[in-house]
Amino acid sequence: MTPSPFKPLTQALAVKNPAAARIPRTYIYCTQTGAESLDLIAARVRAEGWRYYEVAAGHMAMVTAPQAVAAILLEIAATPGLPSSSEIG
Repeated sequence: MTPSPFKPLTQALAVKNPAAARIPRTYIYCTQTGAESLDLIAARVRAEGWRYYEVAAGHMAMVTAPQAVAAILLEIAATPGLPSSSEIG
């Protein structure tokens, strides 16, 4: 694993491409991170209607729970009506 930059945590994401704006939002909540602030984020995204999944793992779920993460990603990828990569650019 490599260190992650800090700026993505503080910089707001602006979605300007209309095709990208149509992509349904999804939140995968890793329940064993120990970060209580993520509980607030999870509650917010659920209230805003995002697709919501939970994985009983810490922040490195792709390492510690790869099958659960892969199953979620495959389900998301199979969602009908998602714009293609050529539409998003």
